[in-house]
Amino acid sequence: EFNDEVKEKLNEEITDKIKEVRKAKEKTEKSEKWFASGLIGLNQVRQLENKHYLTVLKNNEESQNIKVQDLEKQVLDKTRETEERKKEAEVANDMLNSQKELINNLRRELGEKMAKLSLVSEESKRQKTLINDLKEGFNG
Repeated sequence: EFNDEVKEKLNEEITDKIKEVRKAKEKTEKSEKWFASGLIGLNQVRQLENKHYLTVLKNNEESQNIKVQDLEKQVLDKTRETEERKKEAEVANDMLNSQKELINNLRRELGEKMAKLSLVSEESKRQKTLINDLKEGFNG
């Protein structure tokens, strides 16, 4: 009887230990599932964050590209404007050179006319002197 009691008690303890092991195993499996689902959720959150950051980076890049395009357009506009002003300056310079040439031609003509006037004036004085000499010769 003692052996039977010991066997029975041992069987109960073994059964209790088996139940404890099963409960612990179930808890472990639940914990593993919970942990795995937590990791999956965490990975999904990280993927969403990465996707968000990539979207932000892409938007920033597009914004920078737009700014670069705007700056390139401004540079082209300023270059065109500079070319136009350069052409206008060349035209104005050509006009100025033409005016200088005209002034030089007028000065030369004026010099020639003044020289002729001087000759005419000298001729006029000579003729007056001649006339006066002739008058004195007749009156004389």
